[in-house]
Amino acid sequence: MENITEPNASSSTSLLRTYCRFLRSPNLLLPPDSISAKQARSHTLRLYSIHLLLILLSLVAIQAFGLQEHNLSQGLFEQMPAWTLFLVAVVAAPVIEETIFRLPLRPFASSITLISSFILYAGLAVAQVAPGILLVALAMLVALNVYVWSQRSRVILFKKFYSQYPRLIFYFFTLLFGIVHIGNYTREVWMLLPLLVLPQTIIGLWLGFVRLRYGFGWSIFAHGFHNGCVLLPTLLFKVFGSDKFQAQAFDTGDIKALPATDNVLIGIVVLFVLGGLALCCKTAWTMIGEWSQSSSSL
Repeated sequence: MENITEPNASSSTSLLRTYCRFLRSPNLLLPPDSISAKQARSHTLRLYSIHLLLILLSLVAIQAFGLQEHNLSQGLFEQMPAWTLFLVAVVAAPVIEETIFRLPLRPFASSITLISSFILYAGLAVAQVAPGILLVALAMLVALNVYVWSQRSRVILFKKFYSQYPRLIFYFFTLLFGIVHIGNYTREVWMLLPLLVLPQTIIGLWLGFVRLRYGFGWSIFAHGFHNGCVLLPTLLFKVFGSDKFQAQAFDTGDIKALPATDNVLIGIVVLFVLGGLALCCKTAWTMIGEWSQSSSSL
C-alpha cells in the first residue's frame, strides 16, 4: 500500500499523484529520493511533458492578447551569436538561476552565502543609484553570514523555520522566479504580470520539485534541458540557415523565396516541434492513466 504521509516517486504510487501531493504539502527537509540516475532522469522528463503543454497553453493566451510583440528577450536572442546564446541560456542561466531560486529550498549555510553573494553583485550594479541602501544591505548580509557560519552547516534556526513554513518558502521562491522574468517585457504591459510570467511560474514548480526530490544537480539539468528545447529551433536557424534566411526571417519575418536548404531546415524544425508535442501528449496521457489506475487500486 502507498505511503499516505510522504509518497515516494520511486514507489508504486503514480508519479503525477506524488507530484500533486508535493505541491499541496511540500516538504523541504525530506532527503532526496534514493533512486538511480536513470530513474531520476525519467521522472524529470516525464513531468516536463505535462509542464511543457501547460506552458504552450499559457503562451497561446499571451499571443491572443497580442503581448508577444512586447517580448524583449526574443529580439535579444536573435541578435546573439549561436554559441553565445547556447552558453548563456543553456549553461550559465540554469546554474545562476537555480542557485538563486532553488538552492535556498534547503536550509544550508552555503545556500544563504551564495544567495547573499548574488545580492551583493546586484547591489553593486545599482550602487550609484542608492549607495546608502546598498551599505545597509551589505552590513545586514555580512552579519547574516557571520551568524550562519558560526553555527553548524545545517542551521538549526533556519531548519525550524523551514519545517514550520514549507509552503511559504517553496511558493515564495517559485513566484519570485516567475516575477523576475517580467523584465522580458516592455513596461507598457507590466499590468498583466500574472499572465506574462505564468510560463516561468509553471516551470518553477517543476524545477522546485526536481531540486527537492532528486537533487540540486538535477534541477540544473532540467533547467538547461528546458531552455535548450525552447531555443533549439533558433539555434538551428542560426547555425544552418543561410544569410538570406537570417535577414528575412529574423529581421522581417518574411520567408518567401528562400533557398531550398532553408526550406529543408524549416521542415526539419517543424517535424521536431510536432514530434515533441506528440511525445509530450502521449507521455501526459500515460501519466494520467497511471494516476487513474493507482486511484482505482486504493
